[in-house]
Amino acid sequence: MASPNTESELQLLRYRLDAVERQLAEITAHSIYRQLNIIPAKLVCELLDISMPTLKNWVVEGRIGFFSIGNKKFVELSSLRDFIYRHRTRTIEELRQDM
Repeated sequence: MASPNTESELQLLRYRLDAVERQLAEITAHSIYRQLNIIPAKLVCELLDISMPTLKNWVVEGRIGFFSIGNKKFVELSSLRDFIYRHRTRTIEELRQDM
């Protein structure tokens, strides 16, 4: 059985990912991002509260789809949504394995 601390961390993670999903829906509701299935990498970093090097590490690890157009960096919107879904549905056992 998971400790109360692990349970509360899991609930916090799910809450934060739900909030990110809502913000993402607002951003893409009436924008070109939805049509092109992309979102600027800088905006992804702000949404997830991570640094650009962290995002690049996740890209190298294959967690999120990423590409550049000129000097602009973008994340595939569908890839970001998949990432959020995978992390929202992780089990406590999977979290334990990562610790």
